Amino acid sequence: MAPPQLQGLIILMALATLKATAEVPDPATACSEACGCKRRLTDRLNLYATDFKETVAQHKTNDLAAAKYTLAALAGHPGLRKALIPVVAAAKELTEACKSAIAAAVPAEVDAQYFGGQITGIYVGLNAISKIQGSFKTATHGSGHVSNDAPTTADLGGAKKLDCDDDKHPDYKPPTLATEAKEADPAKLQMHSKLTAKCVSTLGAGCNSAAIGANGYVEVKLSYSTTPPSKSGTWTTASHTTDHVVGTAALDLMGTNGSDINTKLKNLRENHNLGKCKQDIKSYATVSKVPNWKLYVSKALVPGHTGEKSADPPQLNKAIAEAYGEGGADFSANIWTKVEETLVPVKESDQETLKPISTLSTKAHVYEALARVLLKKQKNEQEDQQKVSKKVDTTKDKECNGKKGDECTGECEWDKEKETCKPKNKGEEENKDKTGTTNTKESNYFVIKKSPLWLAFLLL
Repeated sequence: MAPPQLQGLIILMALATLKATAEVPDPATACSEACGCKRRLTDRLNLYATDFKETVAQHKTNDLAAAKYTLAALAGHPGLRKALIPVVAAAKELTEACKSAIAAAVPAEVDAQYFGGQITGIYVGLNAISKIQGSFKTATHGSGHVSNDAPTTADLGGAKKLDCDDDKHPDYKPPTLATEAKEADPAKLQMHSKLTAKCVSTLGAGCNSAAIGANGYVEVKLSYSTTPPSKSGTWTTASHTTDHVVGTAALDLMGTNGSDINTKLKNLRENHNLGKCKQDIKSYATVSKVPNWKLYVSKALVPGHTGEKSADPPQLNKAIAEAYGEGGADFSANIWTKVEETLVPVKESDQETLKPISTLSTKAHVYEALARVLLKKQKNEQEDQQKVSKKVDTTKDKECNGKKGDECTGECEWDKEKETCKPKNKGEEENKDKTGTTNTKESNYFVIKKSPLWLAFLLL
């Protein structure tokens, strides 16, 4: 067996090899001509744009579902409310995390798409340049002088067709997000000009050491290609039959744009991966992945559980099975369906009526219904407080009215004018309650009871 040091070196070399292998571009993704490069880069950019669009759409769906969970927890029956406590916490955590992740990804997404669009424009230009052709030809007349007439040919630098053909090769393999890491850099396609000249002194004779005579001409042509042409050394006796390359220059429009766009797309994949935000929070598999899921299930559904650690597996699994089905199998039926069926107050035809949560299509509708639920709860709590206060006063009246003389003590006092025993300072306490200057036990009960409801509303 190799010594530990050697084993470690072998492992490091193997990992480096695997990484290098994973990052080697797939030759099938490479392009060799401008239109093909434009098509492939456009397809790649569309992948990211479509993925981002779908992610944002799913986030909006999840955000609405999270609001509905909260509304149902406040408006639904106690059993549903208890089962929804862990779900509400998980849904809010997931949607807030995705909201931040999407916001952070927007600048990188816009930058990559804008930059990629510029590169596709460069490829359009390179395609046009590659099709430049034509010539400039001028001939002499009978006296051997250049003709005063227009040049025989003057379409130097023209191009017949500039558009790309959108047809893809039968063997074309479209890019996917799964294979993006192996995409080759968009090709540089450095262009090279090819300026040629042809000279005829007289019919059948070249211009080498000869004057241009009658019927002679000079013809210049210009074209571009990705392959640098070989420049002709001198004029030869074959100048009248051969287009001599008299000039060439490199034209680099891409520069480092090919590698730069791949770097930007890699940044999107590795630093702004929004895959988790495409998960549906109406699914048990999604909400149960939240780190605090087991803790909130324990607190809400395991009887007598306290503390900040989740319950033991047997208790936890039993609670999950009872609320959401074995392993969450009945989550949709037990939770989401019941959430959608929960009736809440809404405004319809200038009147308040009850409608199922499923009819609420926007967060604004959900919040409006939530406000109406809270108003009803506030009204009910005020009525309960009044009933409690009235009951307390009635009890005290009965206790004091039956007392005589020295028995009228404690919570009671003697009314000298009416010569009766009455509750102590009843009128003063009532006045203080009305003006809000005294915080009685009953008013404390009201504030404490309603505070969590308003807190839940404010935290949404």
